[in-house]
Amino acid sequence: MTRVRVAIVLLAVLAGAALAQEAPSTDKVLLGGPNAVPRCGFRAQLGERSGEGQAGQTEWDVRYYTIDATVDFAALQLDGTVTAYVTPVAAVDSLVLDALDTLTPSAVRVDGSPALWRRLDDATLSIATPGATVGVESVVEVDYVALPNQTDFGAFWFPEYQDDDGNRFRSCQTMTETQNAGAWWPCIDRLTHKPDSLALAITVPDSMVVASNGVLEGIDASAGMRTYRWRERHPIATYLVSITIAPFVAAGDGTPWTESYDLGGGATMPLQWFIRPHHEDEAQRNLPLISDMLDAFRGHFGEYPFEDEKYGVAEFSFGGGMEHQTISSIGSASIASGDSANYVQPHELAHQWFGDRISPATWEDIWLNEGFATYAEALYYEHLGRYAAGEYLFRYRRLPSDILFSGTIVDPEYTFNTTVYWKGAWVLHMLRQRMGDAAFFTLLQDWAASDPPGGIAGTQDFIDAAKAHSAPAEGSALDQFFQRWLYGTGRPVYAWAWDAANVGGEWELSVELQQVQGGELFSDSLDLQVGFASGDPIVQRVAPSEAINRYTWTFATEPTDLTLDPDHRLLHNAIPGPALDAPLALLDPYPNPFSGSFGTSISLALRRSGPLTVEVVDVLGRRVESLFDGHHEAGALNVDWRGRDDDGALQAGGVYFLRVRLGDYSETRKLVFLAGD
Repeated sequence: MTRVRVAIVLLAVLAGAALAQEAPSTDKVLLGGPNAVPRCGFRAQLGERSGEGQAGQTEWDVRYYTIDATVDFAALQLDGTVTAYVTPVAAVDSLVLDALDTLTPSAVRVDGSPALWRRLDDATLSIATPGATVGVESVVEVDYVALPNQTDFGAFWFPEYQDDDGNRFRSCQTMTETQNAGAWWPCIDRLTHKPDSLALAITVPDSMVVASNGVLEGIDASAGMRTYRWRERHPIATYLVSITIAPFVAAGDGTPWTESYDLGGGATMPLQWFIRPHHEDEAQRNLPLISDMLDAFRGHFGEYPFEDEKYGVAEFSFGGGMEHQTISSIGSASIASGDSANYVQPHELAHQWFGDRISPATWEDIWLNEGFATYAEALYYEHLGRYAAGEYLFRYRRLPSDILFSGTIVDPEYTFNTTVYWKGAWVLHMLRQRMGDAAFFTLLQDWAASDPPGGIAGTQDFIDAAKAHSAPAEGSALDQFFQRWLYGTGRPVYAWAWDAANVGGEWELSVELQQVQGGELFSDSLDLQVGFASGDPIVQRVAPSEAINRYTWTFATEPTDLTLDPDHRLLHNAIPGPALDAPLALLDPYPNPFSGSFGTSISLALRRSGPLTVEVVDVLGRRVESLFDGHHEAGALNVDWRGRDDDGALQAGGVYFLRVRLGDYSETRKLVFLAGD
């Protein structure tokens, strides 16, 4: 899933300072660009992120579900019957289904006979199964009514939207990650209970079109209504089951907009688009690039996992996206994006391999979904030739402070935070540097094609797979790498300075690197690129594992500049100047020149607290936009400028200046803004 951009002031920790803690994230609904916080921000409901279930669930295996429902747009409700084919694997006298309090059962049957049932709480119901025999399948049916429920991200609801002429339309959609499937259908909504398959028959007014998982087996029409019959024949996690309903672009008989993808060897796969009519033109421009995304990801990850079914996109009311199996739900802003490679699309597509085919064993392992899909964004932009993967991560998926990389990747403080998404992606990128491309992409392909028990896998499974794809001598080093980056906190922050002196006709370069992040020291290798007035630069690779590291090299010609990590191999932050030297260190804005699409990132470090102003001025010194004005504690600050003034008006292209003042100390940088975006 992907999330919206949020305006955040970032604090980093310098020498001797304590790490700042992240505030609880409430920014699930997202609208924004590639710096967007990747999606939802809450712990799983019920406080059970393990997803293992409870008594009355752990004793059962689920083979198959059917959902037969009518969606009533006048009453804003769903009237349905769920049939569950379940088998006890241990002695048990009840079956517990997840069913939130907006879902009301009216009748329950076990093997065709009425059954006793009761609510255990506002999230589960218990069904009596006194005759259940271990190893013998039972058929459990629940008739129910589901009302709208907007738990966390809007599990089941009827949003309105309007077209370009202001006409309003009602839609219906589901989005139930992490454990909210019980908002619209009773089930064992736990990661460890992944059914082998599922079928849905959803009846709606004939003005509506239903998008769902798997293959559309047929559309039955009767008396102004249509029933869409969908079947998912692959194992599917319950949170990935979805319906999205709207008056989508379709043929007169309700058949959805369908194209095809060439699988090679004469085989094809349906591509189905469920698009609101007023975005049809934008979709025709943007959606064809998904075929190229499939090409790229099949090369990196192996064959698309559901090529015998489809890949589809359903437009819905959300700022980001959600990777429902075979049918990604994509927010309108991404459907209508001016960038046909909009980062939400490759992110959700990649989830079909990482998250859908192989789901996390527990919610604590969610980085196996989100870190992988975020890195897939970088891989796709690399495939397009726009950025190297490391450059993409540096530009859009890094933070110049640790405040939003608080906590660990595994068992995160918040299930869907930047540590999971962005730091998780960086871990994969750094692993790629260690393993090399051939071994790394073989690892991803074998991981995506593996067949773990129950279709779920955990972090240790991935670590074991990575070690199996590496040289035996690397095993211990990889254990240390994963322990430091997945189970540890933070990242290295380097204060650095260099000096060159002519000694006996040769030039001696002295470099000092000091880790100032506080807490654990990092020993990961770091490239230092030495530039010269003429000739190619030289890269020196070091492993600064101490608090203070000093290096000296001798060259025939005078060094003129030093760049840390020029190819963006390592997640880190760098502060030019010795630690505790000048009161303020201002990094060069990046990128520069820049356009208004993504802006330029401005990073600075304060070595003392005080009144701080960060503003953009024109060539006459007149303020254009204030980016920060107030007291700031010692630490780091990251802001962006997107070529606008204080009123939000886009400025003309040209030269501007960034002016930063901390008390009586100031620094200035030239900015070159490219108009046209």
